[in-house]
Amino acid sequence: MYCPTPTEAQQILAVRKLLEAEAARLAAIHVTEAELTMMETFLQKEKQYYMQNEELKALKIISDFHMAIINASRNNYLIRYLKELVNLTHIILTFYDTIEAASTHSPGEHKAIFEAIKNRDSNFAYQLAYEHVDSIQADIDFSRQLKHTFSIEQVISRYRQHFIDR
Repeated sequence: MYCPTPTEAQQILAVRKLLEAEAARLAAIHVTEAELTMMETFLQKEKQYYMQNEELKALKIISDFHMAIINASRNNYLIRYLKELVNLTHIILTFYDTIEAASTHSPGEHKAIFEAIKNRDSNFAYQLAYEHVDSIQADIDFSRQLKHTFSIEQVISRYRQHFIDR
């Protein structure tokens, strides 16, 4: 099973930060009302799943939220590459230890990004998305790689929506 090295993981997140910030900027320009409604639904579900300690369900909804923003960018190349980077980020989060309170700031950051997109403030959406990926990276302890014994089938099953269904 592939696990990025700490250096590779940091490089993946650095590229994701640049591209996802641009996707958020473009989303603020191109987003539709239907997409805003969908994003808001994802935010409500994220909050619900965290309150219920359903972290795996929250992770999927967070991915859906990020992909909704990315898709709203209307840039096929950003969508293509960010889809891969989001998937790689999930692998990184699976194999490296994260700070206990890592998810506590996520819903608030997602809400702020959503509000900037909803208000069509493209520069603020860019800034918030850029900083959000920084906070994801800050929550990862690259010195503590977890020793999982997942088979490739288990990983694909766990992230089926990310690897296959999109």
